[in-house]
Amino acid sequence: MIVYLAEETGDSPEHHEELAAKAIAFGHGYALKGANHFLFSFAYEEAKRRAEYFCKQPRRRIFIDSGAYTAWTGKCEPIVNRKYLDWCKKVMDSKQCPVVFAALDVIAGKITDSKWPPSREDSERACEKGWANYQAMKQEGIGPCLMTFHQFDDPKWLTMLMDESDYFAVSHSKRRDVPDALKDKWIKDVFDIVKPLDKSGGTARLTKKLHGLGLTRIEWMKEYPFYSVDSTAWLQAGKGNLTSICGPSGQVHTRSLKVWTRRAAANGILGDLKNGVSPKNMKYFRECLGIVPGVDDRNGNWGSYFKLIQSMGAYMEQEYFVTKYWREEKGLTLDHEPPERQRENEPPIAEVLAELEALERQNARWNAKVEKQIRDPEVAEWLGLKEKKAQRK
Repeated sequence: MIVYLAEETGDSPEHHEELAAKAIAFGHGYALKGANHFLFSFAYEEAKRRAEYFCKQPRRRIFIDSGAYTAWTGKCEPIVNRKYLDWCKKVMDSKQCPVVFAALDVIAGKITDSKWPPSREDSERACEKGWANYQAMKQEGIGPCLMTFHQFDDPKWLTMLMDESDYFAVSHSKRRDVPDALKDKWIKDVFDIVKPLDKSGGTARLTKKLHGLGLTRIEWMKEYPFYSVDSTAWLQAGKGNLTSICGPSGQVHTRSLKVWTRRAAANGILGDLKNGVSPKNMKYFRECLGIVPGVDDRNGNWGSYFKLIQSMGAYMEQEYFVTKYWREEKGLTLDHEPPERQRENEPPIAEVLAELEALERQNARWNAKVEKQIRDPEVAEWLGLKEKKAQRK
């Protein structure tokens, strides 16, 4: 299952390329190096530039999003389909890697509407416009192009889409006032209608490829055979100085330093719940998590850029675990997976370990700089190197 890292605004394509190359995830029997699967939205100029840059690199897989949802939320001007198609053709002409294009969908209603779901009339008008945009993209020769079926759309549009294409997108409602139970039921209903997983020939295969827009809840990814999904959740780590770690189930946990410290103490790591984490261990813990007050390294050795690299690695690991789950537990091998021999030998674990050793050497040089910084009383207090007032008394 492909997990696309959905992009918004950001730095230059070259800088983003450097950060993506540093993403690493490894464990027993596997080593992953470099984030290669990205979603870029037409709604953001920076994302468009990165899409034009990355699509020329054969190792990538790119998903081009129309920006319809961004426009629906009011974060950008309404998307003009003619401009979007012209830009997609530009990407098509220069691409050297697999690129998927989402047709400009039309979402019924407005995000500010107090009543939800939208009326049947509004929903039908939106579906008709979206279908027209989808047909226009196909006529322009842009592909593979995906139309999106939304929660609360009439199921007849899903049937039409199934008759028209073997590859399309589905999107649950992003409104917070729509109960999760209703979203769960809708996703189940979609897969009950589509029935994309076929085991009649003795081996599992997908008769239809579904892309889940923003559908990276691990329960959905392991319950339903999506071909691909995407999410912007990985960006939160950099924005909030949070640490993302992927567990063996494929669940990505993104937490603050306070939460990780409490969990470390609860498990007897670097301290305990009764006495907490000592100042010396807290300093070490902060260094391990790449948290340095008032410092942000653009090379990604610490600070928010380090958090983004770390988060990329966590979602690379999620992709690995979920794909492995479908292959080993459900017997489904997707066509984007490398052959078994390559899965075992590429990338070489030794190469990844060498990369980690290089990072350790960088951290050693960085620690010398940190030692100078922590002489500042305010920084020392922030790092927890000073005794608490209660202890001083």
